[in-house]
Amino acid sequence: MDKPNDLSYDMFFEKYWFIVSQKTDITKNYDYLNTMSEIWINFKFRNCIYDKDTIFKVKKMAKNINY
Repeated sequence: MDKPNDLSYDMFFEKYWFIVSQKTDITKNYDYLNTMSEIWINFKFRNCIYDKDTIFKVKKMAKNINY
């Protein structure tokens, strides 16, 4: 995978570790996982604010990250 220009290397690796660490079929759920990983990156690195239900979901998913 190529790193998008708008992501630092830290953001890029965090985003893809977020996706591959989920306990689901990545192929079937890629669009959802990609969206949630974008939210995670925006929350963690860019200090974006989301509703608390969304943050709860992405934080729960982020606990699966295995570096």
